[in-house]
Amino acid sequence: MNPGLIGLPLGVAGSGSSLVDIQEFTTSGTWDKPAWASGPGVVVYRRLIGGGAAGGGMNQGNDSAGGGGGPGGIWEDWILADDLDASETVTIGAGGTGVSAADGGDGGDTTFGGATAGGGSGGRLGEQMNAQLGQAGTQGTGNVPNSPAESSHGYDGSSSVNVSGYGGGIGGGKGGLTNADGGDATGYGGGGGGAGAGLTTNRAGGDGYGGYALIITVKL
Repeated sequence: MNPGLIGLPLGVAGSGSSLVDIQEFTTSGTWDKPAWASGPGVVVYRRLIGGGAAGGGMNQGNDSAGGGGGPGGIWEDWILADDLDASETVTIGAGGTGVSAADGGDGGDTTFGGATAGGGSGGRLGEQMNAQLGQAGTQGTGNVPNSPAESSHGYDGSSSVNVSGYGGGIGGGKGGLTNADGGDATGYGGGGGGAGAGLTTNRAGGDGYGGYALIITVKL
């Protein structure tokens, strides 16, 4: 399923009764308002997803696994087309980068027309023996907090069973196995998995996945 279509009212994408313009962005660009999009009967639906954060890495010689990266935040609303300029910049947040033996990088913000879906925060490094310090990253800011379908937090790394954190969100990266890097996220705004605990090699958390924007203009 296209992640941007979740939550749209029935009939918005229908063929007969409305003029509809759909623009999607997976990289930063410019949204252009349709020529017919003015007046009180024209509205704009926007769904923004921030970039997912990377999972936490792991220092060799320790049995604390890295925490999963936090998912990107979600912003979803309707506004009047007249509240937007003829052209508006769309900024898509990048996914965070996993770093060997370090905390995961944060995701970038996705913005459009004054709305922001914040990037997730990076999973924490697993770095001490017998201590659960691989904390999970947190979800980015938005107006759809803790959405169960897309924004579950990554789990903490657990030294007691050497389990690394999973990245949050749809397509969140899998936690790394023992002495292995975390898995990269595979879906918009997903957090990377934490690195697996181990004793021989420094490991990196998985990379987060970049953000997304869906902008639909409808003449009612």
